[in-house]
Amino acid sequence: MLNRIKTAFSSARLGPLDACAGGIAVLCILASVRHFSALPPARADGVAHLLALYEGAVPYLPANQPVAFLQRTPGSVDSIELRFVVQYAIVPRLLTDDPTAASVAVSPPAFSREEKLATQESGWRLIATLDGGVCVYAR
Repeated sequence: MLNRIKTAFSSARLGPLDACAGGIAVLCILASVRHFSALPPARADGVAHLLALYEGAVPYLPANQPVAFLQRTPGSVDSIELRFVVQYAIVPRLLTDDPTAASVAVSPPAFSREEKLATQESGWRLIATLDGGVCVYAR
């Protein structure tokens, strides 16, 4: 196959413009490969980003006890969807909305400073604040 390429470029059938266009195409491909290899890794977004946020909490959670999910508006559509994502991220642990049924809790990154203080005043002790703002609490 290499011989075919050599003969195609060295034959008289290719004019100077064809050879120039072929060379430019090869240079463009090499420049593209070099460019993409220098790019930083893509940032996770959407569900994958949320999964990565909450999977960081797994080392702090007990394997055989329920985990409370502290959230602002438990009945809203967004919080229900977020709850499913968190449940998937911490499997096989069970997520509960009842904070009295669990000794460990996680909160979403959107918790404000006031909400974090109120959570601590209600008996929860902050164990860890993870990258992205997810907090892990214990009783």
